[in-house]
Amino acid sequence: MTSYFEATAESYFKHLTRDGIEAAVAEAKGEEVAKGFSRMKKAEAAAHAENAVKATGWLPQPLRSATTTPAPNADEFDAALIEPTEEEIEAYEFPAAAE
Repeated sequence: MTSYFEATAESYFKHLTRDGIEAAVAEAKGEEVAKGFSRMKKAEAAAHAENAVKATGWLPQPLRSATTTPAPNADEFDAALIEPTEEEIEAYEFPAAAE
């Protein structure tokens, strides 16, 4: 998602309260960086927050992936498939169809 979205003053921070801006910056950069954001004017806090999180790859919670497990590449996925043997295919009995 970081390829498609970067939190900016316009796209994200101006939609938060000043306390919310401070909490977001604290999450992205730490408490020390975030100190004082809640005392700024909202537009100023949003602009400073944009600069603080720029190029960090930080995403707001709603945009984060629920899973952190990377998807397998095609070669690994194909290698994991197990083909049945000829005997297994011949021994398989298909269920009878209902009449």
